Amino acid sequence: MTSCASRGCMSSERSRRQAVLMALVPLLFGAACADFGRGEAIGASGSGGGAPDAAAAASGGSAGSSYGVDIGTLLVDGCALCHSSTGAASSTGFVLTGNAADDYQSTLRFVEVGAPDQSRLIVKMEGRGHTGGAIYTRASPERAQVLRWIGEGAAP
Repeated sequence: MTSCASRGCMSSERSRRQAVLMALVPLLFGAACADFGRGEAIGASGSGGGAPDAAAAASGGSAGSSYGVDIGTLLVDGCALCHSSTGAASSTGFVLTGNAADDYQSTLRFVEVGAPDQSRLIVKMEGRGHTGGAIYTRASPERAQVLRWIGEGAAP
């Protein structure tokens, strides 16, 4: 009787399992990510982005947080798996490229400097109306940092 190991069964079984996993991964990630374009804007009182420089000057936030130093990496780490050009949420209005200047412009559409806690970025990040669930919870330091950045005027 020939053993399975001598016939290459283990290799074949491993290949089959890998093929199944590779087929399931996009489905799982697709179900976990959300469309930032869906849902109604929370607390939208205009363009939703405001003028970050004017808001920062008015709030004295010019020495505060910045997207390039403090926020961009948090969003790329938490959101880019789905919100990238090849991610499950690539057709949404929120797509991260890894380029801070481009990502900043994309992010501003979901920021309400006059009401930071009502910004769609914060709302979605908390999992409200976000198919992907909570990325950063209300108690997380990351959420607090993004909220502070918005409150300081959402500087680049």
